[in-house]
Amino acid sequence: MSTTTITAAAPATTGELSIRSLRKDFGAVTAIKDLDLEIKAGEFISLLGPSGCGKTTLLRMIAGFEAPTEGSIELAGVDLVGMPVHKRPVNTVFQAYALFPHMNVTENIAYGLKQSKTPKKEIGERVHEALSMVRMLEFADRSPAQLSGGQQQRIALARALVNRPDVLLLDEPMSALDRKLREEMQVELKLLQKRLGITFVFVTHDQEEALAMSDRIVVMYDGKIQQIGSAQEVYTSPANSFVGGFIGKQNFVDATVESLKDGAVGLRSVNQTLIHPAGGEANGIPLVLGQQVQVAIRPESMRLRLADESAQAPNSVPGRIASVSFLGDTVQYVLLIGAGKEIIVRIPQAQAVQLPTDQDVIIEWDGAAAKVYADES
Repeated sequence: MSTTTITAAAPATTGELSIRSLRKDFGAVTAIKDLDLEIKAGEFISLLGPSGCGKTTLLRMIAGFEAPTEGSIELAGVDLVGMPVHKRPVNTVFQAYALFPHMNVTENIAYGLKQSKTPKKEIGERVHEALSMVRMLEFADRSPAQLSGGQQQRIALARALVNRPDVLLLDEPMSALDRKLREEMQVELKLLQKRLGITFVFVTHDQEEALAMSDRIVVMYDGKIQQIGSAQEVYTSPANSFVGGFIGKQNFVDATVESLKDGAVGLRSVNQTLIHPAGGEANGIPLVLGQQVQVAIRPESMRLRLADESAQAPNSVPGRIASVSFLGDTVQYVLLIGAGKEIIVRIPQAQAVQLPTDQDVIIEWDGAAAKVYADES
């Protein structure tokens, strides 16, 4: 593969998106519900959520393939609503790359420029530039059928970038690639975006993909934004139990508020008292005695020790090992607590101790590692 060096472009100044009071109805179904979102110029932002959450509908409205029922979508201060697709300074890379099979790579990339009557000399220069960006110069004369999935993706990117859009929209463009190639393309795509300084709006349901690539992540569910933040923010400080459960692995334990004293919360669950020292709130909502809550703890924030006869300490619960799995850099234990509830614990491989199934253990964690949410059931 070519190793052409691409000079970094100046940061984009025209790729700022402002979405206000956006709503989209499909008959009696509301896919997007009064959504507000500000996207900075030159930002890599991911729309993340499960199937049916509205992320692709939002992307299609930015592109112009769907018209909003209400609201505005402004790009650099210009409202795009009602503007034809071909007049928007926006390009889209789809899940299916949709390359023309009867055209070679150069012809595929040049197609849009020819349709817009771009001078022939300029077409040649811009196609060469686009192929250099995606490191595919040596494949210029090949047909799509002679390219691998990753190479086809690069050509689809080049075809979108050759038009020099202010915003590039990407609708799960790597979902068809195998895991290794997908991880490689994540790195390449992020580096490319930084070099070009173009605003990227990336749709994915893959949390690891969003965490690895994004400047900010927009977590969506049921047509609404649940949280906006950096990868670290949405992982370590999820706004609600949905975000906590969707981003990474999470253990949820039902509990009842048993005491509120001196800034500490006492929670009763599985016949044990769990102490959460972050104050008398559940995600910013004041707690009251007797309230039902959920305690969320990441698997990597937990520790194991052999069960003994000592008194039960706060922030711990007895359990029994149901299974042990080697995951490369970590060892995963599935444990049963209480009336058969499963808890996942992950320990770095270098620190893990070989424990057999059916072993009785104590699961421990630091109080600060637990997040408390009001019961949303």
